[in-house]
Amino acid sequence: MSAVGPMVKTGLAFAASGLLTYFVGDSLLRRRQALLHDDSHLRERVRKRVAELVSYPDAIDVQVEGHLIRVSGRVLATELDGLLSQLTQVPRVYRVYNTLVPVKDASGLRQRAAA
Repeated sequence: MSAVGPMVKTGLAFAASGLLTYFVGDSLLRRRQALLHDDSHLRERVRKRVAELVSYPDAIDVQVEGHLIRVSGRVLATELDGLLSQLTQVPRVYRVYNTLVPVKDASGLRQRAAA
């Protein structure tokens, strides 16, 4: 009977480990899916704010990862500072990475927006 006891304990430990892995893995998967869903909502919120603030919003690309925003593309030089300061005020945005190229006139922006 003493030989059966350790085997039963080992089997129970293995089963418990499997259940724990299942529940923790499922929880992490749900959290990942929630974050991806949250990223898409945050991206749309930032895109709407960009459209309110600049003359050519289609010339700007917005990427979201977590609560970090990366804006790239081209923007009028006169609109750049206002855009960046306002994007940091969007709820749930923790940091804005700016890779925008400021331009003096809108000729290049019109072409990209039309494309």
